[in-house]
Amino acid sequence: MHAQSGAYEPYFSTGYKQPWGTGIVGTVVETGQPIVANLAEEDPRRLLAFPEEASTGAELCVPIKIGTDVIGALDVQTLEQNIFDESDLSSL
Repeated sequence: MHAQSGAYEPYFSTGYKQPWGTGIVGTVVETGQPIVANLAEEDPRRLLAFPEEASTGAELCVPIKIGTDVIGALDVQTLEQNIFDESDLSSL
C-alpha cells in the first residue's frame, strides 16, 4: 500500500502488503475487473485485515490501469449496505 485515507487509515502500517488474488482488493488487482460488494459480509472474497473492518457494509473496488496493465486499486468502503450502484462504479 502506497496511499490511504479515511477511517481505517490508522490500522494499516506503512508498507502493508496483501497478495494478488487475496481479498477483494487483491482479486481486483489480479483480474483487472471491478468488484461491487453491496453485502460485504457475504462476499466470499472478503478479507478482514483487522477486526474493525468487520463493520464494513459495502465495498467498491476498481483497478487503476495504465493501458491494460493494472498498477493498483481504488477501494471504497462504507458502513451502509446496498449503497453502491452503476453510477458509483462509473464515477470511480
